[in-house]
Amino acid sequence: MEKTILIFRIKTSRLKARSLALEEVKSFLSDVENVEVVIGGPLSTEKGIIAAYLPKNFDTDVLAPDFSRLGYIQQVDQMVQEQRESKNTIKWKGAFYSLETIYEEDKEEVRNQAPDKRRFLLPDPTGTLRYVNGYRGDGTETGKRALPVEDCKFMLNLSKIKRGQKVLDPFAGAGGIVFAAVQAGLDVYSSDIDPKMQYGLRDFGSKHHVADIQKLPFDNNFFDSVVTEAPFDTNVTGNVAEGLAEMQRVIKPSGYIILMVADHQVEQIRKKAATLGLETYVDQPLDRKGTAVHIFGLKKKQLNQNELMRAFADTYGR
Repeated sequence: MEKTILIFRIKTSRLKARSLALEEVKSFLSDVENVEVVIGGPLSTEKGIIAAYLPKNFDTDVLAPDFSRLGYIQQVDQMVQEQRESKNTIKWKGAFYSLETIYEEDKEEVRNQAPDKRRFLLPDPTGTLRYVNGYRGDGTETGKRALPVEDCKFMLNLSKIKRGQKVLDPFAGAGGIVFAAVQAGLDVYSSDIDPKMQYGLRDFGSKHHVADIQKLPFDNNFFDSVVTEAPFDTNVTGNVAEGLAEMQRVIKPSGYIILMVADHQVEQIRKKAATLGLETYVDQPLDRKGTAVHIFGLKKKQLNQNELMRAFADTYGR
């Protein structure tokens, strides 16, 4: 076998988002040289299959600690070449293979991480801090939501962030992304304009700031990525679009912005990103249980040597 072949199986609940699952796997494997990731491959007759062709004899153990960070993937198998056919082998390109499962999602663990299972620290009407079980926001368009854990993991993976790196959620709300980022071993920061959210977010483990997206209290080039779900209200779409400039300012030259917006916000966000000179590497719709949303993956344009020197000076001083 000329390649190490991994089979990623998409969750049944995310089969309609297979193109986004493909982007997640590509981002997850972005540090592996000479890797090719495609939908289908050796098991193209099955639904929800993504095949990744890695270098021959690639040590998949190096990926093992991070498999649980996958959001839209429920299982990863490795193809093992066999000498002869049997009832458990598959035939591909004239050879026979068995499948060895090297990762399977712990469904109970994921279920226990869900927003309706978590506790969130909030002040009651008297100002006393109390834990609220299963807090998911107030249900309004500008209210604080907590995304399903699958979507949070998926978005973090799209940003290509690694353990120990700095990530910011500037619309942190009820903390779905914050919670998943802390669980993934990231250095997590958050902000939100609503002061009552600060207690729960800090309790999750975030370095939280009460702040408006228009004026983030962070240095230039500070974060490896920004990952966030924006408020869906049409009245705040302009603020979200203008906030892109602040997100761009605080990420490193190699940084990424992953943004989930409502379907009606797409064009304004797309135009603002183009105005700022941000490059788009993900621009796809997503049906989130009947709610039409859109995922943007944005990055700074590659800088020349002089621009890199200026960015370094802005970060560390002249």
